[in-house]
Amino acid sequence: METKNIVRPARRGIDRSQTYPRQYPCGWYRICDSDEITKRGQIKHAYILGREMVIFRSDDKHNQMYVLDAFCAHMGANLAFGGRVIPDTNCIQCPFHLWEYNGETGHCTKIPYIDGKIPEKCKVQTYPCVERHGMIMIWYHPLNESPHYDAICIDELLGNHFEFRGVYRYPNIHMHLQEFSENAADVQHFQPLHGKMCIPWTQLHIPHVFVHHQASLEFSTDKSYIVYFYDTAMLKLFGKIYESTKVDASITFYGPGGITLFRFDGKFGRVYLFHTHTPTNYTELDVEFRAYVEKKIPRLLSWYIIGNWIAQWHRDIIVWENKIFKRTPFLVKKDGPILKMRRWYNQFYLSKEELENFTDSLDCKTQYSFTTEEILYLNETWNILKTTGIVKFADDVLIRTINQNSSLRQFWTSKIIIDANNFDFGVGESCIRTDLSWHIGLREHSAHLILTLEKLLSSIHDKNLLSRQIQSLQFLQNISTLEHDSLIIFKICIIDIIRERFQIFTYDFTNDYEQAWDKFLSFILEYLAAKDHTIQAPMNNLISPIIIINQPSTHTSNS
Repeated sequence: METKNIVRPARRGIDRSQTYPRQYPCGWYRICDSDEITKRGQIKHAYILGREMVIFRSDDKHNQMYVLDAFCAHMGANLAFGGRVIPDTNCIQCPFHLWEYNGETGHCTKIPYIDGKIPEKCKVQTYPCVERHGMIMIWYHPLNESPHYDAICIDELLGNHFEFRGVYRYPNIHMHLQEFSENAADVQHFQPLHGKMCIPWTQLHIPHVFVHHQASLEFSTDKSYIVYFYDTAMLKLFGKIYESTKVDASITFYGPGGITLFRFDGKFGRVYLFHTHTPTNYTELDVEFRAYVEKKIPRLLSWYIIGNWIAQWHRDIIVWENKIFKRTPFLVKKDGPILKMRRWYNQFYLSKEELENFTDSLDCKTQYSFTTEEILYLNETWNILKTTGIVKFADDVLIRTINQNSSLRQFWTSKIIIDANNFDFGVGESCIRTDLSWHIGLREHSAHLILTLEKLLSSIHDKNLLSRQIQSLQFLQNISTLEHDSLIIFKICIIDIIRERFQIFTYDFTNDYEQAWDKFLSFILEYLAAKDHTIQAPMNNLISPIIIINQPSTHTSNS
């Protein structure tokens, strides 16, 4: 096993991540390797798909793997740090208050200091997972749908003809997952980037030795989630191609590129290489290569074949890590089926219809209404805020939120240059930003926050008008492209600042008021987040008391 820790200086320039799709594609992903969690009852922490997860083996005869969201539904403790697996069960215990969660369903099964039935909604998100070919793989879908297809399984590797020949890990590759799939369709890049022969495992070119490529792409007719890439490579010395050096390589994309399988065939035999991409953020991946080789192939030869491929893969990285995503690329004849590949890839993102159905479930006309008393509380609160410095209130909310959340801070900093595709570098504007650059435009965004809440309060007595106001809102839609945890922090900061403000007055904080305000904020933030296609899980429990800031409840079904 070899791990390459790549350390890079901070990149100055536009925020490339803003040019890419702001969704994680549905599919199977490697979350860790089996040898990282071998013992019964062992626990491991993981950061994947913008989320923190906990992985554990059951402490029973089944030795089953389970993957859940890491944070306890009670008070948010991280189950991966100090938690323990209960002996002879598939349950994990929170270290904070000893609540226990079932690894398969995520439901809380025990609260040691209460009697009676535990509410059904007391649960954490679970992820379907399988353990194959030395990897733990999880299924991800933003609406928590069950797997659309089975995880990869190569029957040929289950026999005795192949052996494991090593794993090579490259964490922290600054690229978007979709780039790897599109790379297979971009036939014109092979000769410029991969036409020179390198010494295996290096970027050192061998003089006068070139690689001749014959590449093609094939979309599966019976399995819509599969694409095959074929490449016949032969050495070319002093202008002559030697067919005796031919190696047939094929890549099978099982879904959006989280799990891909390389197969190399030649006179020497067959080599399988799992090439996996585990997104941690939108433009950051942990990459791993797992090699399985026919036993008859000498180790030196397999080392050469695998090292040659990884050396060529390195040639792409300098491009991937510095390019932007052109939503309308200027393509010419013979560029390859890039747009066809994009259409295929779109199946792994939520469709327009799915997103519309998702937001329809949050329609305030059918699910939300406010009592006369709640409206009175909300308006009275707002009037008091206006008399005590409403602009300062809005500034405080934004400043506190951004200071408490690095994702939000990076996002606001990046908004100095919003459109990387159309940015005019000739107008003299600087694209160099610092960690304090988000202060630019603070007052403007504070004004938007005030205006937004004013409009909503003025329409709250009329459910139809309220619905139209929410649908027409522009503020927060940029913020809502961030993960759900950022929205929760934003919500908590608003609530905290209001509570601090009201300590000056003798205002009655009744439970009715708290629930009304929390319902109001939850609805605004989470409706817009869903509308903006980026919320990571469905929410059917938006209303909760202020003192219980819930993560969204889920409908996960494991299979």
